[in-house]
Amino acid sequence: SQDKARVLFSLGLVSSRQGRVQDAMDYFAQTEKLVGEHPAIHYARGQVHQRTFHNEDAVKWYAKAAALQSDDRIYRQLAISSGSIMNAKDALEAAHKGLEIEPRDPHLLRSQMLALRKLEASGPVKEAAKAAFMSFKRDEESAAIRDKCTDASDVCRRERLPIPVFKLRDK
Repeated sequence: SQDKARVLFSLGLVSSRQGRVQDAMDYFAQTEKLVGEHPAIHYARGQVHQRTFHNEDAVKWYAKAAALQSDDRIYRQLAISSGSIMNAKDALEAAHKGLEIEPRDPHLLRSQMLALRKLEASGPVKEAAKAAFMSFKRDEESAAIRDKCTDASDVCRRERLPIPVFKLRDK
């Protein structure tokens, strides 16, 4: 049933965030038996492997997800994982596909810039990619601001946990 599939998928996501690769993969396999092949399942499998630095496996799953659905998030992770295993050609291809959907995505622009650098593209092409990245990159001060909040507030600190823990009070 759909409800059981949602529960199994959610358990897989929790296992993934806990770094329990095999448990997560088992939950995703059970989900797939119930609903069939789906890009969200492949994407989640890619996340499991990417979180545990198994980028070759992540690339495989992200590529399967991308074959089923054209989505900038899938292409972003495919580009990042491909770049992590030094496959600049595939990283660039994924970045370009993602940039067709979301042309200002800083992660895709960064992947494009790094891949072009690795492929030793011509100077003007590399410079244009760098300029595009610099135009849309994230504010570099945001991490310092977030860290100040984390240091000063229990709420901020709790919200930054991969799996937040909430204590319930008895009345």
